[in-house]
Amino acid sequence: MTAEYKNWQEEFVDINFTDQRLKSRFFKIIDAFAASPGKSTWAATGSRSSAKAAYRFFSNSEISKDELLDSISRATVEKIKCADAEWILAVQDTTAVGFGDRKAIQGMGYYCSTEQRGMLVHSCIAVTDQGIPLGIIYQETNTREKPKDDSQTKEQKRSRPIEEKENFRWLDSMRETLLRMPADIPILTVCDWEGDFYEFFSEAGDLKANFLIRIVQNRMVDDGKKIFYELRSSPVAGSMVVRMSRNPREHIPSRNIKMDYHCKKVTIYRPQRRKEKHLREKLELTAIYVHESGKKGTEWFLLTTVTVKSEKEIEKLVQCYAHRWKIERFHFI
Repeated sequence: MTAEYKNWQEEFVDINFTDQRLKSRFFKIIDAFAASPGKSTWAATGSRSSAKAAYRFFSNSEISKDELLDSISRATVEKIKCADAEWILAVQDTTAVGFGDRKAIQGMGYYCSTEQRGMLVHSCIAVTDQGIPLGIIYQETNTREKPKDDSQTKEQKRSRPIEEKENFRWLDSMRETLLRMPADIPILTVCDWEGDFYEFFSEAGDLKANFLIRIVQNRMVDDGKKIFYELRSSPVAGSMVVRMSRNPREHIPSRNIKMDYHCKKVTIYRPQRRKEKHLREKLELTAIYVHESGKKGTEWFLLTTVTVKSEKEIEKLVQCYAHRWKIERFHFI
């Protein structure tokens, strides 16, 4: 059974404002934006005075973005404690928020390889293994000082320490998630291909954290062959029906797809370009290949720390990855 939250006051029950009038104003602003999410501040708040009050709230130096997010995170953890689930999925992803060419907005940077201004928002949300969203666990924003870094070659960029790369936020989010969670909550970090890098795998091993990642790199595995070849040439372990969310970009509606899956234990090794001694030399993982039955179409190559002992456990992990789409909808909204 999951906890029910009837209003914003319960979601932000422990929010700490120095002035209680700020708390009252905060809830009024949330109510207004929730009722009219597509409107401007002026239109959503309903009057000139209310809009000015909202802008005063946003510019108040005593209002901390981190405190607002931490309050949401604590409320999410309370819901997680009440959830009836074998796994709590900590689903990560990054989205870009664009503000066009509005250079006067403070705090904006470049958010992709264009001249547009904006920011990158990396979120981690909690979802039960039945697909029920529970809330935000962690969120951070980043900006770039220039649209594109041409100061180094591709190989030089790849060899930089992970702390100097943008994808460090994936490690940071995993660490923050584990810090916020009670020790007895079974957490499975779920990522798409942006989480497919060795430093993430090694860090998870050090933290004793479980992950499920859709990989894009065709790595060499223990027997000297590439992982995609090994999975494709392995026998089909079983079949299942997966509910696929709609794809608005390609105008494909949500649908049920029959998929075959293959499963194989693999050993992956630290890349030669990575010289850091703290990285593990190798990792024993489970690889799962999922594809539409009998035709070319949707296919996933998944890598996980979870050891599977039956077809049912494989199918459970595949369904868990299918719930990754929840964070796409969260960012869309």
